[in-house]
Amino acid sequence: LVESAVESHFHSYPTCRSKNRSTQNFELLHSGLLTLFLDDYRALSWSCCS
Repeated sequence: LVESAVESHFHSYPTCRSKNRSTQNFELLHSGLLTLFLDDYRALSWSCCS
């Protein structure tokens, strides 16, 4: 759900070259942070449940 919301948010940007590059950089950063967060969340929920 979050993924698709982020996707549509990014695709609504005008596709000029410079903006597109910075958007891609931000997208990489954001997905990296999201992955880290999800990994932490998964680790936390596992340690709580087990």
